[in-house]
Amino acid sequence: MRFFCIFAAFLSFCFGIDLYEIYMNAKLNGNNTTQKESNAVNKNPTMHDTTWLEPNKCQSCHRDQTKYWEKSFHAKSHENANPLYKASIDLVAKKTIKSKEEVLVECSTCHNPGIKIKKIDEDYKISKIFGLKTAKTQNIDEQIHHKSDLSGVGCAYCHRIDKIKQGGNLGNYEVELLDDSNKIIVGPYQDAIKDDYHDNQQRDFFIDSDQLCLVCHDGIGASDKNGKPNPMSAYSTGGEMISNEKSCVECHMSERYETINSSYDDEIRVRYVRQHLFNGAHDIRQLKFGILFRYKKAKQILEIINNSSHMIPTGFGSRMIRIKVYYKDQNANILGEHSFDIGTQYSYNGEPALQYYADELKDDNRLAPQEAREFELNLPQNTFLINLKAQFYYLRPDLINLFDSNINNKEIIGPVEIADRVFYVK
Repeated sequence: MRFFCIFAAFLSFCFGIDLYEIYMNAKLNGNNTTQKESNAVNKNPTMHDTTWLEPNKCQSCHRDQTKYWEKSFHAKSHENANPLYKASIDLVAKKTIKSKEEVLVECSTCHNPGIKIKKIDEDYKISKIFGLKTAKTQNIDEQIHHKSDLSGVGCAYCHRIDKIKQGGNLGNYEVELLDDSNKIIVGPYQDAIKDDYHDNQQRDFFIDSDQLCLVCHDGIGASDKNGKPNPMSAYSTGGEMISNEKSCVECHMSERYETINSSYDDEIRVRYVRQHLFNGAHDIRQLKFGILFRYKKAKQILEIINNSSHMIPTGFGSRMIRIKVYYKDQNANILGEHSFDIGTQYSYNGEPALQYYADELKDDNRLAPQEAREFELNLPQNTFLINLKAQFYYLRPDLINLFDSNINNKEIIGPVEIADRVFYVK
């Protein structure tokens, strides 16, 4: 109790937080909320009366798009569907001395934007520190983990963005969403449909811009207050591809294909759409397409080529590519070998860390967009061929021990083989 009083006085003096009042309210009221709490929690009386926005409601008319989306990591970006993300939330909460729910809300801006809670107040934070359950904390917890909101980056997020502005609440971009009460869906087409399920409105950022993707993929911390690149940025893929002409969707969605929309009173109309797979690092074809290998016999040089419009690896900062080179004789005996890694290394107090709580970027040797990097090889005598193997890790092996949960599973963290090449030296 003595520690509690000292800590309460410290919080009150430094931050104006009345911990004693919070504690007593919890003790006296139990699960009864005060009127002030009630108003704070129930500002939106239709908190979960938005079932028309759930992805399963879209599939009756948009079956193909929904089918592809369900296989994508946009659908698996929340904690209930992504073990590595869930474990990372727990680790970041532990390292930053925050509640799991607080970190979930911060990260849900991009990972699960459908949740209604956008900010955690001080009362909630202190209550969680001391394990106090109030109606307010229970209500907020239920909203954060509400099943209907656990859809990752669902249809209703991208297709309900009204405006995108430079700078603001998402690092480099600010987003304004349409009100849930307006049954409007935005996209590349303006045409109104036959039934009353929703209206269509056109937005330019679906047609000729990468802004819609970069809302999250060039998001939190992509640049500092002076506009310079932030080495601790959560995601800065957009900044990496500024000088490249290819758009995001050209590589990460399909080519446009022809389909029909029959939801009109008088005619069938042709529309051109793309598959909503959002292929990325979890698609082996994408990985194999993104990095190429050549051997220059005359100079005994290995060339590694980034075939993409952004850095490789990109996104989650703990991804890594490991290149292993084996020198073999005519009988396939190994004469020598060496390996090297491509990726970023972050640290906190000198120890390996995830970028989300790191205080230093120790190394970054990723491949720049379209870069062709050369490595001079020292071939042992009698080398007949070179066997190159490349593996992609979703989590660097040196970070596994940081996690309390068991994520040492190939399906979760890799590695996956992206190349197995043989080069003859003569």
